[in-house]
Amino acid sequence: MLEKDYPGINMERTGKWLRFICRFEKIPVKGLCRQLGLSCPQSVYGWFKGKTLPSLDNFYALSQIVEIPLDALIVNQEEEIPKSFCKKIGLQNVRLIRYRMRFTF
Repeated sequence: MLEKDYPGINMERTGKWLRFICRFEKIPVKGLCRQLGLSCPQSVYGWFKGKTLPSLDNFYALSQIVEIPLDALIVNQEEEIPKSFCKKIGLQNVRLIRYRMRFTF
């Protein structure tokens, strides 16, 4: 059986992406803590700085809150821009930019 190499999660870019999404959706850190049942905002700030990642439960809850698929919240080592920047719409499958952001690499 051949082994596949899978890219790891880029914590720094994932954190920046999560922070951007929350700002774009106008979700304050305290509001996010309340919705996720977190007692202190340090966890969320750790995610945004790329020092830690949310637990799977919190990642899933966050994806439901912002209405973005769970895998689109994660930026892997090989990605430059998350797939959810573009959205297919209409019968002609036109791609529109949903979000504008530049990652600082």
